[in-house]
Amino acid sequence: MTGNSRDLRGKHALVTGATTHLARVLAVGLAEAGANVSVTTTTPVLTEEVQANSILNECWAAAGVSGQALTLDLTDPAAVEAAINALEQEIAPIDILVNATQAAGLVATLDASVEDFRAQLDRHTTTTFVACQAVGRRMTERGPSGGTGRVVNLVSLASDQVTAGAALFSASQAAILGLTRALATEWPAVSVNALGIEFYDGGALSAASAAAVQEVVVTLASDDAREMHGELLTVDGSLADRAE
Repeated sequence: MTGNSRDLRGKHALVTGATTHLARVLAVGLAEAGANVSVTTTTPVLTEEVQANSILNECWAAAGVSGQALTLDLTDPAAVEAAINALEQEIAPIDILVNATQAAGLVATLDASVEDFRAQLDRHTTTTFVACQAVGRRMTERGPSGGTGRVVNLVSLASDQVTAGAALFSASQAAILGLTRALATEWPAVSVNALGIEFYDGGALSAASAAAVQEVVVTLASDDAREMHGELLTVDGSLADRAE
C-alpha cells in the first residue's frame, strides 16, 4: 500500500470525528503509510474523548508517529480555528484533512422533526464545512510552495442511492458531495476529493473492508491524487461485509 508515490512520511494528517471504528481504520491506515496523525472528536463529551485518544494511541503503537487528540465541538468555528492554530504550532502544518464524522441513523420523514434534520446536517455537513474552512484556509495560504494539500471527505453512497428512512441522512450526504466539488473548483492548489462508502452506522468493519478503505484514503492523501480535484472514489461493497 505504501509505494514511493504513497509514502506519507513527513506529512501531518488530521482525521475529524475520530470516534468510530471506520475513523480508527482511516487514521491507522494513514499512520502505517508514514503520516503523523492527529484526531478530533465531533462533540466535547467524555466518551468521544476516550475514543479519540484510543485511536491516537493505536496510531502510535502501529507506526510510532506523533500527533494529538483534540476534544472539541466540530460545529463551533471559533473553537475549531483555535484548536487548529494550536495544533499546527505544536506538531506541524496540516497536509491532509480527512473528515470522517459518518454515523448514519434512520428515521421516517413523516416522523422526523426539524430538530432531527438539523442534527443530521450538523453531525455530517456542518462539521465537514467548518473543518474544511479552517484547514483549507491554511492550505490555500501556503499554496503550491507549501506542498499541495489534500482534503478527503467521507460521503455515503446514500447521497445518490435511495434507502428507506434515510432521507435526512441522504440530504446531508448530498450536501457534502456538492461541497467537495465546489471546494475543488475554489481551491486549485488543494486536492479536494470524496471517499464514497456504503451506508455506515458506526459498527465494526471486517479486515477486508478495512484494507479496502485504507487503500483508497492513502491514495487520496498521496502524490497519486495531485491532479485529482472533485472526484468521488467509491469502495464497492466495503461495508457490506461489516463484522458483527
